Amino acid sequence: MAGPRLLPNRWTVLDNLPALRCPALFLLGLVVPVTVGANLGTTFTVVFAAFAVVGQDAKIGLQAAFVHLLYNLFAIIVIYVIPVLRPVPLFCAQTFARIAAERKWVIAVWLLTVFIALPALVIILVGVL
Repeated sequence: MAGPRLLPNRWTVLDNLPALRCPALFLLGLVVPVTVGANLGTTFTVVFAAFAVVGQDAKIGLQAAFVHLLYNLFAIIVIYVIPVLRPVPLFCAQTFARIAAERKWVIAVWLLTVFIALPALVIILVGVL
């Protein structure tokens, strides 16, 4: 399995992936490293942008950018260094796609949970603690 590739702009890569998912051109297992690499490239871009910020919130922005970068690096290292974990992201993606194709409501629940409920919970817990 190929490792992640560092790519400069995640959206440039992800916008072009649908054309590459044709089985004759691109195997699904190769899309994962490209996507992970594009995400890593984006986090580096955020760190560079955070260095350009000045003012009282500059330190917080830089800290958030580094946390995002370290989180992604750690995840890549863990998944690609431990051979047993390498097929897990692809398996999860295929399983979720199969379930979502059968039950459309799962997509809405997933999006609401991951992008609204969980971040709100974290914000509430951080505010309380």
